[in-house]
Amino acid sequence: MKSKFLRFLPILWVAIGLLFLASSFYGNYLIVHNQKNTNQMTHSYLPKEQAENRTAEITQAASDQQNFDPSKVSPVTPEEYAQAQLQYEDIVNKWGIGALYVPGTVETKILAGMSNQNLMVAVGTYYADQKLGKGNFVLLAHNLVQGGGSLGSINRITKGQIIYATDFTDIFEYQVVKSEVVNQNQGNLLEKPKKSNPALLTLVRCEGGLNTPNRALVQAEFKQKYLAKEASENVRIGLGFTKKATNQATSVESNTVATNQQSAASSQNEAQKQPVISSKKENHVFTSNKPIYNLFQRFAIEGFKLMNSHPIPLGITFLFVFAGLILIRSSMRDQKIL
Repeated sequence: MKSKFLRFLPILWVAIGLLFLASSFYGNYLIVHNQKNTNQMTHSYLPKEQAENRTAEITQAASDQQNFDPSKVSPVTPEEYAQAQLQYEDIVNKWGIGALYVPGTVETKILAGMSNQNLMVAVGTYYADQKLGKGNFVLLAHNLVQGGGSLGSINRITKGQIIYATDFTDIFEYQVVKSEVVNQNQGNLLEKPKKSNPALLTLVRCEGGLNTPNRALVQAEFKQKYLAKEASENVRIGLGFTKKATNQATSVESNTVATNQQSAASSQNEAQKQPVISSKKENHVFTSNKPIYNLFQRFAIEGFKLMNSHPIPLGITFLFVFAGLILIRSSMRDQKIL
């Protein structure tokens, strides 16, 4: 029995190697085609005051970490990009302040700040004080040379298209007026418009290889704003609202004033007794009915990371073990053990 096992051990080793190689290619596929991450993560409607307070708290945290400093944005490796996808749920819940939707092209979350992890999983805000419907709401994202990224399909956005964005309370509509590739030195496109001009929304990502000076850019003018409950079902789904969000919007708004009045006195007393500590779970707006990646998919992504970070040592190790197994098999055959 042992001799038969040793006879097929080299074949088994090759099969394991091919399985690992195939899984790493699958891991690459998962991180390039990561649109399902956004589709799986949904959110509910938030009353205006709660949404504003949450955004202010998260934006301040991003400012404290200097995440609005463009000089801190740097190229990322495929393995860093893969690791960020494995942490997708935690990242968007920690920094998420909204969602973005371009029908048939882009569905992603809006995160506060330009940290590399934010730009790898979604779009990050450029200015600490930017607000939807005002000034220039600039959003950036990283781009993999292999393709993918939250703005991977930005080149398919055309003039006249409508872009939808939400802050969890209202929906803001913008109409595309510019879609082109520009040089990174054209920083004026990120500036705030004059008061007499319409507010803007600007989407930016790198275009080309590593350290490319080119940027794919889409710019749109603000058209209108309305409550999330007034949007069409397709828009609400595209922005990631849960199916019950519309009904929730109505009930939450009607109860907000009464709830605030009832809790005001007790909150004030509690504040005197102990410091206010935010609960991580309470701060989670985005939810998913199941894990973003199952166990095999996580293994595949880890395999992709390993293949990208140590391709030569892995290849040498595989060949060394394979050669050793062949020698053992030949030796046992010479001794007529097999």
